[in-house]
Amino acid sequence: MHTKILTVSLIVLAPTLAFAEEPAATTSSGATLELIRPSTRPMYAAFGMSPAINISNAVSQLKLTQTFGWHLDGNGRGFAVGGEMQESFGSGIFAFQIGPKAWYDLAIDESLGIYIAPTATLGLVYASNSFASDVGFNMQFGAEVKAVLNDRILVFFRPFNLDIAIGDATAVRWDLVFGAGATF
Repeated sequence: MHTKILTVSLIVLAPTLAFAEEPAATTSSGATLELIRPSTRPMYAAFGMSPAINISNAVSQLKLTQTFGWHLDGNGRGFAVGGEMQESFGSGIFAFQIGPKAWYDLAIDESLGIYIAPTATLGLVYASNSFASDVGFNMQFGAEVKAVLNDRILVFFRPFNLDIAIGDATAVRWDLVFGAGATF
């Protein structure tokens, strides 16, 4: 299983890392343009898509995510807070999750805009099918790899996100999130 996750991670990151190997372009005035450089913008908004895979007492579904965040130190790295909404569809069940999120963007290399971020989200979950509905507490813990392109575009891959919903029953899922957004 770990080999598959590593293989998928390398396949997703290989094109991004290939851009980092290319020489930087220059403008007519001689200024250097780097595609992958450290983020200087403190806020971002992103959208993601994920399979939400059943681990315990849940169903596998398609999950959509929307995230807004702000880095407290005024640039695109370090401690950040924000909020995340998620909608899950499939197997005759709809789920909506919302809550505050915190993470820490650790730069892999100070000269590149590539980060590893441990994440935590705490919030509420609402789930329903044609027979019943349930409201409960939700917590998610994960890790993601982010690349900031031209200090404006954000792409990320969250290979590990443990999603735990506690209501009438406890459900656990593993999310494998792919996404993109903008920094500002």
